[in-house]
Amino acid sequence: MKIHFRVGQSALGKADIQALDEIIIPLKNQRGYLIEVLGFSVGGGSRSAKTSVQVVADSVLRYLVLDREVPAFRICSLYLGNEVLKAAQKNDSRDGGYVEIRVLKNPVEHMDSTKKPE
Repeated sequence: MKIHFRVGQSALGKADIQALDEIIIPLKNQRGYLIEVLGFSVGGGSRSAKTSVQVVADSVLRYLVLDREVPAFRICSLYLGNEVLKAAQKNDSRDGGYVEIRVLKNPVEHMDSTKKPE
């Protein structure tokens, strides 16, 4: 899932929150998952673009931990810097970059430490 944002925007919109909830709520009682929050800026390497994407990614992290009570140890965040966008996307009003959220899962049976190897 990707959350696109405008330059200077740091708050999550209603549609963003709804999309996050569709991913996060089903994980409430599960084990063996990790949520990746990856931030990409499109500011040509400028310090303000990198700071901007970090602020938006941090708002995603705060929402996950504070509002949805996702344990912090289940979240990995990376700020990956610049992303080359297609020419059509460069004129988009959401040209501040984006945050990508991925859920990585391990089968729980592989995590059971009480099982003996076969």
